[in-house]
Formats: sequence, C-alpha cells, structure tokens
Amino acid sequence: MSKTKSSKKDLNSYTIKGTNKIVRVGDHVTMRPPDTNKAPYVARVEKIEPCRKNDVKVHVRWYYRPEDSIEGRRRFHGVKELFLSDHYDVQSAHAIEGKCVVHSFKNYTKLQDVAAEDYYYRFEYEAATGTFTPDRVVVNLSSFASNTSQLTLSSIPPLIRQSEVLASSIFTSTLIPRATPELFASILIGFRSPQHRLLSTMANQ
Repeated sequence: MSKTKSSKKDLNSYTIKGTNKIVRVGDHVTMRPPDTNKAPYVARVEKIEPCRKNDVKVHVRWYYRPEDSIEGRRRFHGVKELFLSDHYDVQSAHAIEGKCVVHSFKNYTKLQDVAAEDYYYRFEYEAATGTFTPDRVVVNLSSFASNTSQLTLSSIPPLIRQSEVLASSIFTSTLIPRATPELFASILIGFRSPQHRLLSTMANQ
C-alpha cells in the first residue's frame, strides 16, 4: 500500500537568521534587495510556510517607496512614507533582514521619537495602473517652507490654499505661530488627475 504524502502546515513564526527576532504573520519586515546600494524592501508578512531542504518561504505584500511608483517621489511625500501596494510575492525567508513598523499617518505623528525602523503609509497603491486609494493626500507643509515656525500662506502653493484647507481653524492669522504634525495632518488636497499632476509640477518648481 503506497503512502500518501503528508501536507506541510504553515508555520506560526520564523526566527530571522543570525538573530533572536521572531517574525509572525502580520508583522512588517525589511528584506534584502538584489542591489545592495538600494534601500531595503519593506513588506507585510501574509503567510509563512516550510519548503524542501529546510527552506522557509514567506508570502508578502510589498510596500512601495514613492520613488518606486509610476509618478515618482514628490515634495509632499515624507521621507519615511510608503505605499501599501497590491503586489503580492513569495520570497525566501532568508532574505529578511529585520523587523520594522509601518504606522498609520495619524499614529506616526504621535510618536515621541521616530526610530530607523519606523515608517508610515497613507495610501494603497495599484502597481499596474499607478492609482491610489484614497484619492486625497495629507500634505506636510514643511515641504514648502524651510522654517516651519515661519510658515506663511504665501509659502503654500495656491492649489493647496484653494482646496479643502481648514482655514477657519488653522489660519487664524497670515503667520502660523507654530507648525505642528497635527496641523500638517489637517491640510488636505485632492489627488485626482489632472489636479495631482498640476500639483506635482508646482511642487517640483
């Protein structure tokens, strides 16, 4: 009587090689890129499964950096900003370098100290079409002024001033006495084309 091949169950966790850090489903990780000159890839672990020869595979959902998107990085993108993409992949667990945390933008602005492993996202990104969900973006006004304590209405591109700015609660005077992350989080602009492309052009001037 022939023996049936037993199916391998998914793993609950994986210990990163050479460390005592444990990765579980739902965790965020940094992964080694083929080009060592590039920044590490960032992904969310969806599944961990054993393979032959004691290898372990991880099913991941990639985060994209703004510069990896179709339209590229714009001035209103944060340094630690990522896009949660619809790009799923399977990689060797040996490619995992470490763990990180991808916060919501709201939670990110509440951090007392931002560590190297802290990132945030505001959008989901469709890799094939280059479209974003939702279609509005929170703009960090520090992108448009070198000294945020002296941020004025005139230093903000007109397209932003004319869109859904919460003027009554934010701009009580021409000069904003103190620009805070909470204030930045209150500035919303439309993200639909062609408005987005116009803003992108203005931001790069």
